[in-house]
Amino acid sequence: MFRGIQKDELEIFWYEALDLLRPALDLNGNYSAHSLKRALDKGDLQLWCHFGGEAMNMAVVTELADYAKRRVCLILLIGGSEMDEWLKHLATIESWAKGNGAQAIQLEGRNGWERVLPDYSRRAVVLQKEI
Repeated sequence: MFRGIQKDELEIFWYEALDLLRPALDLNGNYSAHSLKRALDKGDLQLWCHFGGEAMNMAVVTELADYAKRRVCLILLIGGSEMDEWLKHLATIESWAKGNGAQAIQLEGRNGWERVLPDYSRRAVVLQKEI
C-alpha cells in the first residue's frame, strides 16, 4: 500500500520513515532530521510511504514549489528497499502533483535514478561546491 501521510499521522510514522530516509538525508545535506520534521509538521513538505506487508519499506518527501512561470513538484528525498515493489507508485505522486497544479516533477539524486525512471529526462546537472 502506498499513500501520503497526513500531518496528524506524522508522529505515528516519523521514526520508521526517518530510518529509511537517513541515507538520502545525509547525502542531500540540506536538511537535518529536526528541520525536515518541522517542515513536514508545518505542511511545507509532504511525506509518502509504501508499506510492504506490515512494514514500511519506502519513504518519499516532496515539496510543491511555485516559480514565476509554473508550479513544480520536487521529490527531495527517497529512501527504502524493495524498489521494484514500490517504484510504480511514483505515479500516485505524479497524479497528486498534477491535481495540485504542478506542471512537472523534478527529482535530484544519484545517476542511478536515470536507469530506473525512463519516463524522466535529464534536464540539468547539479554541481555543488561546499564553501
